[in-house]
Amino acid sequence: MKKLVLLTLTLLTCASLSSAVAQSNSNNRQCIRSANTTFLTCSRECKNGLDDSLLICSAKGNTTLADCFKGCDSDKDACLKPFQDTLRTCSDGCFATADTALSACETTDCKVDTRSCNLCKLTAKLSRLTCADACLDTFESSKAIRAACRSTFRSCLKTCRAANK
Repeated sequence: MKKLVLLTLTLLTCASLSSAVAQSNSNNRQCIRSANTTFLTCSRECKNGLDDSLLICSAKGNTTLADCFKGCDSDKDACLKPFQDTLRTCSDGCFATADTALSACETTDCKVDTRSCNLCKLTAKLSRLTCADACLDTFESSKAIRAACRSTFRSCLKTCRAANK
């Protein structure tokens, strides 16, 4: 869900930046490419989660197999948890910092002049996105380890099926 929110913020900020600040076409394309990459990553992760849930559902009626599948799922969640926690902590830090900066805009620049206020808010939102993008880059760099978690999960499911034939 946070990934979807982050994607939406990325797209909205890209749109507002392109209209509020004169960006070159290459920067705009790069921003759109980055938003698309974020969306595709989120989409893949959601599809993997759906596939995993469907596998567990397929064991209905066989309590032993269903319990085995749930054990595999718990192991996979435990394997992925450090990465998800790191991303959540990083992302939460970005939002907290940006919220502080936005509050500062309201108490100083917005009382003086609208243009300064808008620039201050835009800068705070841009820094939040840049920070969140760095969080995602860190998360993306762990792709191989996350793939290993999924591979172990799939092997576990095969073992469950073999043991319950």
